[in-house]
Amino acid sequence: MREIKFRYTYKCKEDGAIYQEITPIQCLEGRGDRPFALDTNNPYWDIIARDEYTGLKDRGDEEAYHKDIFNAGFEDNWIMKWDEMNAGFRLVSILGYDSLPARKVKEMVHIGNIYENPELVAPTNKEKEYGNTKTFDNPKECFDFAYNLYRQGIKPYCHLCAGDYYVEYEEQV
Repeated sequence: MREIKFRYTYKCKEDGAIYQEITPIQCLEGRGDRPFALDTNNPYWDIIARDEYTGLKDRGDEEAYHKDIFNAGFEDNWIMKWDEMNAGFRLVSILGYDSLPARKVKEMVHIGNIYENPELVAPTNKEKEYGNTKTFDNPKECFDFAYNLYRQGIKPYCHLCAGDYYVEYEEQV
């Protein structure tokens, strides 16, 4: 049976520092070796994420959590994401052109996560050419927005990156 645990990510309100803590389900239920005291009113730290352990490890035997970033030795990095349609984890290319079964993480190297290493999922140089960006959770909203831009004479550049949909465009002068 898969071990159930979560990685809590906190952000310091004062300096923006990131802190992460791994918490097994037993501690969340009050049965673990240490108490879990989630202080949601902490004046110094905000909880910014709770990421689930996938039950998998990379080729260096490091645990793989939701929103971790991996590399297979090529230019492209991969993010561990939850796939609602298939009710399971998948590795999604940050370039948006492909996804892989989560088990492929065994062939990759863990290089960070989206909270501590946002630069690892930064847009490519081609994507940076555009002045404005709008992000969407689903393809229909993305397409509708891009179509409205097109009707106004603005050429949109649409792409999928790390499971999110983007429309980038240069405003007409």
